[in-house]
Amino acid sequence: MAICTNNLSLRQELTELIMKYKWQTPDDGKRMLGWLACALVSDSMSHRPHVWLSGYPGKTWFMNHVQDPIHQFRYVLHRSPAGCKFSLESLGPQVVDWADYQDSHPTSKRDIRKAIQACRAACGRWDMCGDFGPLSFSACLMSYKQPPMTRYETRQFAPVRLGPEIPHEEFSRYETKVDDFLNDVDGRALELQELILESAQEIADLAIQIEEQIAVSGANAHRQIEIIAIRSALSAGWQWWSGTNEILGYWKGERPIVGTPE
Repeated sequence: MAICTNNLSLRQELTELIMKYKWQTPDDGKRMLGWLACALVSDSMSHRPHVWLSGYPGKTWFMNHVQDPIHQFRYVLHRSPAGCKFSLESLGPQVVDWADYQDSHPTSKRDIRKAIQACRAACGRWDMCGDFGPLSFSACLMSYKQPPMTRYETRQFAPVRLGPEIPHEEFSRYETKVDDFLNDVDGRALELQELILESAQEIADLAIQIEEQIAVSGANAHRQIEIIAIRSALSAGWQWWSGTNEILGYWKGERPIVGTPE
């Protein structure tokens, strides 16, 4: 399936700029770009991908200066997992900050666990909804470090990791470029948002096509089904931004798997 070329140069310009951020690997930046597109059109996706943004510093800056301008008016920010309430109407992107296990208080861990379970319910697997019902959203959870999760839960979140801090002068120049691009008088950020919304079905169909392509290649072991679905969705989002045909890789080994088997 060919990627729509409408305003492709604008999308590629922002893609190039975002890929210069302090990602641990290029794939981390590509996964985040994929999520920025998929999260806006989650109600069109057969499988809604979630990402887990970890590392310090820089998470909040990226969400305030990049995610917020693109998703503005259409997403919900939860400043902590405590009291997160997800409803059937939650179709827009959901951003959950402070999803850390550093606070050893049992209540904090319980709140984070509930947010994780809600994301599991919203991924598109209706048989995994538990007590939440068929939720419908794509989420980004943020923490200093990714918390221990069960083997099943590691198949619900694609890691997006930050690398070393950028030198101050270099970062200041980068910040100015990002702000000038997304907060200009011509309204580029809202134009990009509208382009994503107009491409909802295109991105959703492309995700299904990529998923079938990966499955045919033999990467269809039962334990990988969810990961393949996330890879396919984020790859479709990445291809929309970049205009490439690249399929994002599998992140096995990038995050320790602990806890019970399921």
